[in-house]
Amino acid sequence: MKIFLYNETNFNNNGLGYLTDTLSAKVTEELNGDYYLQFTYALNGALSEYLVQDNIIECKTQNGTRQLFRIKRVISDFNKIEVYAQHIFYDLLNNFLLDTSPTNLTCASFGTWILNKTDFATNFTFTSDITNTASARYVRRNPVEAIMGDIDNSMLNLFGGDIVRNNFTISINQQMGADNGAKLIFGKNITQIKITNDSTNIVTRLLPLGFDGLMLPEKYVDSPNISQYLTPRIAKVEFSNIKYDPTGEDGYSDIEDAYT
Repeated sequence: MKIFLYNETNFNNNGLGYLTDTLSAKVTEELNGDYYLQFTYALNGALSEYLVQDNIIECKTQNGTRQLFRIKRVISDFNKIEVYAQHIFYDLLNNFLLDTSPTNLTCASFGTWILNKTDFATNFTFTSDITNTASARYVRRNPVEAIMGDIDNSMLNLFGGDIVRNNFTISINQQMGADNGAKLIFGKNITQIKITNDSTNIVTRLLPLGFDGLMLPEKYVDSPNISQYLTPRIAKVEFSNIKYDPTGEDGYSDIEDAYT
């Protein structure tokens, strides 16, 4: 396995170097489901200081390809470091589709539409061998939900097939293959004191949403720490009790009061 800094864009090199003191490693890819890397590393192993949230691991997977995984959680004790990293595909969880409607598009064009309509630009591309067409509307969804989420109009539900995640290339094809995994263990675990750092729920850009779709004129509220991350991390938060009613009978009669 190789490790790269969080903002690296060129992976055709050795990055910061090889993680030579890995004690155990497991890549799990569920068919049309989760895709992640878990590994245990010697506490004072080579390059262990770079095993921090958001740095990127390149790892050979069970299908023979080398895939990128972004570190999300790090747990350390007196002897080892346990790392959980999501496939780079899940960077799309941090992006947002405010309101977009791909219409009568083939699967490849549909996926490309979604990637082109995100709140901020990405370097992902989309392909497919499925030729039938579909239409949908996505309002305040992240791209992962639109592509493979548990919603009626996700791409997987509209087109069927299997999702293939190959670094920054996303495909939905008629069939990928079997649901399988690989595990390689070199050492044993010793549980003592643990220190956990977890970035999976960090949000740096909020979309506040009032009753009946009420939004601020500027739509988003940014954290003062937003510039500390490679891209914004967008999520919506609902305030269903905030209503605008010009009559004042069932909410704020002044829209500015509702915004406040």
